[in-house]
Amino acid sequence: MTNEKARRKPRRWTEAIMTRDEEREEKRRVLIHQAGLAFRSKGFHETSMDDVAQSLGVTKGALYRYVRNKQELLFECHRLAMDLGDNALRFGREHGRTGFDKVRLTLENFLGNYLSSNSAGAAIVNIDELEPEHRAEIIRRRSVFDHGLRSMIAEGIEDGSIARRDPRIIAFSVMGAINWVPRWFNPDGELSQKAVAEQMLGFFIDGMRPRPDAAAAASGALADGSAPKPKTVRRRAQPSS
Repeated sequence: MTNEKARRKPRRWTEAIMTRDEEREEKRRVLIHQAGLAFRSKGFHETSMDDVAQSLGVTKGALYRYVRNKQELLFECHRLAMDLGDNALRFGREHGRTGFDKVRLTLENFLGNYLSSNSAGAAIVNIDELEPEHRAEIIRRRSVFDHGLRSMIAEGIEDGSIARRDPRIIAFSVMGAINWVPRWFNPDGELSQKAVAEQMLGFFIDGMRPRPDAAAAASGALADGSAPKPKTVRRRAQPSS
């Protein structure tokens, strides 16, 4: 019995033995991550397979055992970003009550993971560089994410937790800002990833909250229900001739 338990006892991480397939997948994952770092640092066009190989301490030929070309590495970075988006939508739906809560939790989850994942944020704006079949897949998945986020925003407008605005404009504005963060964010800079995420999230969330005074003004009434006073237009005195 003791020997059986010993056999079933999980190995420590350092003692774990990978199968050949697991080892290959792990090396591929490391390759994609390193390529993402290079894309983010130098740009997609300026990064060569030689650069990626050198950063890993291997020959360029070794890389082609795991990917066909640089475009495939870019595609994997996009796939990672879309996986983060899918997970964030799922989290928001499962834990949010109002539409506002669902949007807030979705953006909080996505933004935090997106900034901490150098691979996902490395080349997300370079969609035109993808091969046609890969580009079609990413566009399809982006559309699914976009419609999911817009539906949450529309739900918030309907339940009164989000200001009445066009859900498309809100979604495009928010995601457009997030997708460009890797272009200007410096992990070694003054602000941490957490600080950037918190400030951006606060900006987005505050902009979506309903404002009674603004709604009243838009409908032609003040917050207390009274009509606004007409503005007095003062005319300049005409000089005498």
